[in-house]
Amino acid sequence: MSTPSPDSFSGTTLHERYVLGRRVRSDASGTGYTAHDLATERTVMVTVMHPHLAGDEPATEAFLARSQALTDVSGRGLAATLGHGRDHDYVYSVTEFAPGETLTDVLHRPDQYLRYSPATALSVVADVLQGLDATHRAGLTHGAISTDMIVLDDDGRVRLTGFTLLSDAAPDTRVDVHDMGVVLHTLMTGAAPESDTRPLRPSTAVPEIPPDLDMLVANATEANPRHRPRDAGQYLAMVDQVLRVLPGDYGNREAEDT
Repeated sequence: MSTPSPDSFSGTTLHERYVLGRRVRSDASGTGYTAHDLATERTVMVTVMHPHLAGDEPATEAFLARSQALTDVSGRGLAATLGHGRDHDYVYSVTEFAPGETLTDVLHRPDQYLRYSPATALSVVADVLQGLDATHRAGLTHGAISTDMIVLDDDGRVRLTGFTLLSDAAPDTRVDVHDMGVVLHTLMTGAAPESDTRPLRPSTAVPEIPPDLDMLVANATEANPRHRPRDAGQYLAMVDQVLRVLPGDYGNREAEDT
């Protein structure tokens, strides 16, 4: 295994298989890199546990156990977890590489400020909720959902990425539901909410948004978690119901300039 530079693991090869490339993101548990898988000749994502945590055996075991649990979960709207390992002092998790743009990038392309039509926003959120439902059924949560963590590829497929592999907080499916409500609000208004006031109502920014969609966002972002849908499956059922009855005028428009 090659030795990394002091400030980056780029260029490191793990288990003579994963060659780490560009640094993509970092959270409390580790840093994510694009990587070349020498065994399959494809691009993957590798999250390397922070060095100061790798010497903590309980933290290491929790990181690897969560990664293992995620490998058993699959579904539409998820970037699959492929495996994990420990190479000397390096503890890591491997996930499917999701090519494309994050929804944040899509909404804020240069010289454009976009928002999604209600029907398209609901369809995107429904796809992500399908994968999140599988995760919640397995007793797992994401913990940090945002438009930065949802990737849209050239075929229009969306995938949720960036599952937190270590957390001090107890798993709470209603936190994920809240975050999906914020995502729905952001897609329909073109901007993340500027206030911490809850519940959110996107019609305050875009008056023509139908009342059913206003309530859908408000239900998910209630300040009291007990008043939110209990998990992704319940929220998905609500989203699907609104999508089925959405007026036709809202069903034929894609992302548009605001």
